[in-house]
Amino acid sequence: MFELEDHGNYGNSNGIGASSVTNISDSFQLPLERRVQYHEHLRPVCLPTAATTLTPGTICTVIGWGKKNDTDSSEYEPAVNEVEVPILNRQTCNLWLAHKELNVTDGMICAGYSKGGKDACQGDSGGPLLCQDKHDEERWFVGGIVSWGIKCAHPKLPGVYAYVPKYVSWIQEEMSKYSDDNNNKNNEKTQVTQAGKIFGIKTDNIEID
Repeated sequence: MFELEDHGNYGNSNGIGASSVTNISDSFQLPLERRVQYHEHLRPVCLPTAATTLTPGTICTVIGWGKKNDTDSSEYEPAVNEVEVPILNRQTCNLWLAHKELNVTDGMICAGYSKGGKDACQGDSGGPLLCQDKHDEERWFVGGIVSWGIKCAHPKLPGVYAYVPKYVSWIQEEMSKYSDDNNNKNNEKTQVTQAGKIFGIKTDNIEID
C-alpha cells in the first residue's frame, strides 16, 4: 500500500445529524504496491452495478475482526467472524435513530434487527457487507461497508454502512488508474487485474455512548 484515495465528497452530512459520526461518502480505496496472489482462501469479491438495489428484508453477511459486543475489552478477535443481518428500509432506520438526531442519507444503508442481537461492532470498520446475487447464487458482491453505529447490536440501533452502489462509478474510475494498461504506459507499480472486483475499502467506525 502506498497511498489512500478518499471520495471527493467525504465529510459530514448536512441537516439532521450533521456531526463527525454520520460522514457522507464514507469510502476510501487503498491501492497496493504489488499484485495480490490469490489462492484457495483469498479471492476478490464482486462489485455491484450502480443500478443494484438492496431490497429491505434481504439477508446479507457482515464479516470482520471486530469486537463481539460493545463491552468487550479486547482489541480485536483472533479469527474473522461473520453475522447475517437484514437490510432495513431507510425510512425505518431514520425513525429508529431520530431520538439520537442522526440521519441516514441515500449514500448509506442500514442493516440489523429491531430486537438487536446481531451487528457489526468496533474494529469492523471498513469490513464488507456481502450480499448474494438474486440471479446467481454463486455470486456475492459488496453491498455496503461498515461505517458507523450506536454501540453494538442494541434494539432498534442498527449498523449503518456506506452504500456501495452509490459509489461504484467512483470506485471503478479510481481502479482504472491502476489498470494494467495504465501501468504499462506510466510504469506504475500498483495493479488491479480484474475489472468489477475490488481488493479493499476502508471507512471509519465510530461509537456513540
